[in-house]
Amino acid sequence: MSLIEVLLNAGFTEEQAKTLSKNKSFIRNFQYKDSEFIQNHIHQISKKYKINQEQTRSIIVKFHPFVSLDHTRVFNDLRRVFKISNLSIRSLILRHPPFAGYNYDRILNSIQNAFGCTKKQAILSIFRHPQFAGLNHERVMRNLSKFGRIAGISKKEIKYKVLANPPIAGCSKKRYLAALDIGRVLRKEGYKDSELLPAFKVNFGKSPYIPGTRLRISKYEGQNKNISENIPLFNAMRETMDKKRKSIRKITS
Repeated sequence: MSLIEVLLNAGFTEEQAKTLSKNKSFIRNFQYKDSEFIQNHIHQISKKYKINQEQTRSIIVKFHPFVSLDHTRVFNDLRRVFKISNLSIRSLILRHPPFAGYNYDRILNSIQNAFGCTKKQAILSIFRHPQFAGLNHERVMRNLSKFGRIAGISKKEIKYKVLANPPIAGCSKKRYLAALDIGRVLRKEGYKDSELLPAFKVNFGKSPYIPGTRLRISKYEGQNKNISENIPLFNAMRETMDKKRKSIRKITS
């Protein structure tokens, strides 16, 4: 019986079975297993995380090592290292299944060393954004420190802001450069540095690129005077700063 047939008998859809059967690592681990073996793993995982088997299969397709992990050990390790309940463990892992395969002692040490924070602060940052745990934290700080020197942000403030808002850490160098370009254009419009940084922090999730491209504003500057009007981050930052100015005028008037 082919692996696809085994997976179909274990409850996977045809599309899911085809996806898994193309993964070399999954093939290596399960090509000689029968559907009963795989189905038993799915049943145990579903029971452990209190989800239905369809949800479990979907997780396995997206992150196939999940089916091979010792989830009892995962729970034990997280209770020991993070001091959290089973409910919190389920929440963390279901939000980001690869988290189940991490070395939790190493992760906390990495965050604490890179950001100079307490163990509690490191754990809170992971709860805010579980994907943060899988980053190279030293590299994140190196990259953000370079950006900080250009933008006039201290290392201390960078560390504080990343721990409070961990998704920032996942942005690429290119994205930060594109954001700096936007800040430069907004500064020309009369906005001050003291306004730009808070506006960026609020809207960092918005795209800093020319729509439909991965190009920053400086690549088009001079060719199209209105190009900035189409950039999500540009518009969001300007709107944030305008609202802030309006509220200040109301207070002082």
